[in-house]
Amino acid sequence: MFAGRLGKRLGLPEDQCAELFYASLLRFIGCSVGIPEALGPSLGDPEGYQRGLAMSDLVNVEDVFARLDENMATDAPSEARRAAFAAIGEASGDAEIMKSLTRPHCELGAKLATDVSMPPVVV
Repeated sequence: MFAGRLGKRLGLPEDQCAELFYASLLRFIGCSVGIPEALGPSLGDPEGYQRGLAMSDLVNVEDVFARLDENMATDAPSEARRAAFAAIGEASGDAEIMKSLTRPHCELGAKLATDVSMPPVVV
């Protein structure tokens, strides 16, 4: 709803506000697809891991780690957290790993948008 309201505040036409709403709604529809891959680096807290990533600026590594630090496995031992962050940092430098982790989210969202006849801009 935030995306649609933001579009309104920016003066976008109603149809574009609706497209923003639906694209935002579908953006994380596939987030559970990557749970098995997230279990290791998340220290068993895939929800915190996903929340941290969703709230961060993914091109700003410091922000990613700050958000993960605030949200992911906050009660885990510090040594385990350091190791997990190191593994996440290593994986984030590998474009193929990052694509494999994010592709399922996008594909599932696009499939659902197509299945319910959303406009191409939403898909």
